[in-house]
Amino acid sequence: LFPIFMKKRFINRLVDSTQTKAAVLEPYQFKDLLLVANDSRNGLRNISIIWHSFGSALRITEIAHLKIKDVLDRDGTVIKVGTLSAKYTKTGKSRSLIQVEKKQQIAIKKYLEQRVGKGLRTTERSDYMGLDPESPLYLSRGQSGFSLTLKTYQKENGEIEEYWSCSSLQQLISKLIKRVGVVGGSTHSGRRTLATRLNARGISDDIIQDILGYSSKNQTMDYIEPDLKKIEFALSTIFKEEFIGK
Repeated sequence: LFPIFMKKRFINRLVDSTQTKAAVLEPYQFKDLLLVANDSRNGLRNISIIWHSFGSALRITEIAHLKIKDVLDRDGTVIKVGTLSAKYTKTGKSRSLIQVEKKQQIAIKKYLEQRVGKGLRTTERSDYMGLDPESPLYLSRGQSGFSLTLKTYQKENGEIEEYWSCSSLQQLISKLIKRVGVVGGSTHSGRRTLATRLNARGISDDIIQDILGYSSKNQTMDYIEPDLKKIEFALSTIFKEEFIGK
């Protein structure tokens, strides 16, 4: 009796899960997050980091791995759609680096202009805004990037897998989200928020999957928060008189 748009995969995401999912931010909460990021140490840098999480759906370690040449063309313009190196990704496969939002591009430029003004990892070159193209995009202390640690974990089948961790950047983003008052927010909130917003606007699963960098649609759907208004509407149609009779 369920309407056609109540697909099986959508229903499956309503079933209770032992896995805690990161909170999806409402538009007003995201605006507050940008304000909080700006009102902090290294405000311009932090705003740009937030945009790469919520606007590009990058993971923490992917953000930490970014270099100047990944986000800028040689003429200093922000690349709208680039490529994220396979060396940076969790899957070990290259994927799209999306930077199409104008506000995100402005945030990146403002941060890099600040870097140039302070002479942080600059060169005598005229390209890349005078910045070292091989230098980390985001600097932590002084002129060093955020430190990455190689860790391991045991999978269910007993195999040992390696992964990169960047606890300092993770703590930074989590702290900023917490200051906004979001319950259950984490560093995955950026990816889940973007995926959910795109899905609500009717963007195809394939495009969302490409942005998130997943090979499986099931993984992609796991990042999309169920739309409670659509669920309510769907359930209301089930119990209309034409379905159950008078």
